[in-house]
Amino acid sequence: MSINAGYMVWLDNLSKMNLLLDKLNILKGQLLEKNILLKAEIELEKRKSRVEEKNKIIEKIMSENIPSLAKMNNILENNASLGIEVLKRLCILGAYVKRRCNLLLLSYDNENISSKELEYCIRESMDSISRCNINCNFTSECNEHISIKHVIVLYDLFENVVECVLSTFFDFNVNIFIKNDNLYLSMKLVYNMGNIPLKEYINQVLNNEKFKDMGGVYALDYIENEVHITMCMLK
Repeated sequence: MSINAGYMVWLDNLSKMNLLLDKLNILKGQLLEKNILLKAEIELEKRKSRVEEKNKIIEKIMSENIPSLAKMNNILENNASLGIEVLKRLCILGAYVKRRCNLLLLSYDNENISSKELEYCIRESMDSISRCNINCNFTSECNEHISIKHVIVLYDLFENVVECVLSTFFDFNVNIFIKNDNLYLSMKLVYNMGNIPLKEYINQVLNNEKFKDMGGVYALDYIENEVHITMCMLK
């Protein structure tokens, strides 16, 4: 404030406040360092968790595909010269293993997937089967989200039927569709009349505990030299 011949000035002693500010700045620096360390530790844990999860996925994929991999290994060991027929069989097994691995990967993040995934699986397998001089026809009449567990079981049964009768049939028709919210996989095989204990073999393949536990049912019909198989996953 102004006074005669000069000014009066008030001074506040800020030394304590400055000391506190200095301490706060030091603490701030320490907290920033700790925060950086915590972020690094969290990122390390995330990476570790991702690696562990990937290892679990790989272990599951390997364990669940052991039978198919063993079949492929057995074919290679028992066939010194890889003729065209051996290569065709390996091609069918390879397509199945590839697609099944993909389904297992999808199962870690999804309970339900598009029915298109089942279509992709069967379409690729059918493409491999057609290389064995088998006339193949595949149609799909559904585009909905369905349980991935159902997809895996149906694809497994599809492959098991194919492997069971591969050397006996020459015409193969497959259709997947949804009716009354139930997923159907229909197969028609035209086979050579001379090779028949098919009914017993196919019944053994389809009499699958996992399939039945999930609400799966099937029907088998034989008309002359045709086998009609209908598998249904009840919702």
